[in-house]
This record gives sequence, structure tokens and C-alpha cells, in this order.
Amino acid sequence: MAATETITKAVALVARNWPDKELDLAKTRDLYGTILGDLPDAAVMAAVTKRIASDNPFLPRVGEIRKLALDVLFQDDGQPTPEQAWGTLLKWVRRYGSAYSIPYWRDGKPVEPPKLPKMIRQAADDIGGIGAIANSEFLAADRARFIDAYTVRAKRRRTRLEELPAVTRAREQLRGEAHEIAAKRLASGDGDG
Repeated sequence: MAATETITKAVALVARNWPDKELDLAKTRDLYGTILGDLPDAAVMAAVTKRIASDNPFLPRVGEIRKLALDVLFQDDGQPTPEQAWGTLLKWVRRYGSAYSIPYWRDGKPVEPPKLPKMIRQAADDIGGIGAIANSEFLAADRARFIDAYTVRAKRRRTRLEELPAVTRAREQLRGEAHEIAAKRLASGDGDG
């Protein structure tokens, strides 16, 4: 993750590019470290360089740099597009779709079909599952529903990956506290709506 030296370089580049702005370098470095510290060095430097090279004359906010760094990271994160995911699912269904009722056989022995990528499998489950898709008479409608479900999952995944670690910890802590409150209410009989 972003080393102190990288954060220092990033702040120095920003300060050099806007010499007319009076930056408190120590405070700016601390802020950049807090907001960018969970990102890889290369992504941070690429983002700062990209922002400085742009024609935007204004001093960048650290959130702008974080967004640019995340764009660099996710530009090709290996996830298929929704359309590619549908193609993968459809090929799998056509080859192994009946694998849940009739085993796939190779050399006289039943063989488990290969696993679908997790997000493709989840999006398929969101619209009724592999069996429903395999037996569907409305693949065009299923395709549209799958693409919507996959897109929602992809956005959620990116949002989770973009989230600052401190926000993630706070959300998890609050979720735990909410479960405790709900359990107490149910135990006391207040939760019987």
C-alpha cells in the first residue's frame, strides 16, 4: 500500500505544480496518507501524474486523486463486462446446464462441471438460477435481467473495493451494534411487530 515516501512525492508534485498556492505540506501529507494510504504506490503516482497533466487549473482535492487512482486500478480488473458474463453463462448452461439432474460424464465416470466465476453464478442465482435459465423460453428477457443483476453486483463490488478502510471498520462495528440492539429487543419482546 502507499508508502510514506510515495505520499510525500505525490504531495511534492502537487505543490510544485501549483506554486502560487500555499500548502501546509505536513497537513496535506497526513491527509493524503489517510485517504490514499490503502492504495498501491503505482496507482497513487499514476493518479497524481494524470491529474497534473490534465488541463484542470485548480488544485486537486484528495478525493479526486483517490478516484483517479481507483480508475487506474479497475481499468482492467479482470472482470468480464456484463455482456461477456452472459456469454460465459450461456456457454456453461448449454454445456452443463442439466448437470444438476444428469451427471456430466467423461471416460465412463461422472464429472463435476467446472465452477462458474462467483459473480456470474450469483447474478444467475439472482434471476432464478441455472435451472431456470437452462429451461427458459425467453432468453432475451433473461439476458436483460442477468445484465441488470450482474451490473448491480459489479457496482457493489467496486463500491466495497473503493471504500476507505476506516469507513469499512465503522460500518462493520455499527452492523454489530445493530445486531446486538435487535437481539435485545427480540429477547425483551419489543420486536414482535
